Amino acid sequence: MDWFRQSFTIKDTYFANYAETAWKEFKNSREKIDRDQQSALRKYVLGGPLACSFSWTEVNHVYIPVNAETLKLWILLVLDLSTRTIMVYNSLKGDEDNDSIIREKIEPVATLLSILLDFFWPLC
Repeated sequence: MDWFRQSFTIKDTYFANYAETAWKEFKNSREKIDRDQQSALRKYVLGGPLACSFSWTEVNHVYIPVNAETLKLWILLVLDLSTRTIMVYNSLKGDEDNDSIIREKIEPVATLLSILLDFFWPLC
């Protein structure tokens, strides 16, 4: 039965919003993350701000709900920390217009994932 066990944590929707804001500033500032954004993202990586959340060093997977407002759709990102990959669960898969909007929504997390892991992992 241990094969089916998974160590994970869940982030709230604000994580994707913080990542999107940090990503925009990251692109505009020649690849530097603002201190306030670093602080907000670091809290999430270290287990906050949700009371039931765990530090990323304690888990293998991170579940992140993302709201694609223009599509009136929720998607789920599952970060596999051991392989540094992202699985995207989208119930409307297949429509090319929707796929491009969803790609735009997940790009901040996808871009910042390796930076977050490289930057924050030694601090955890």
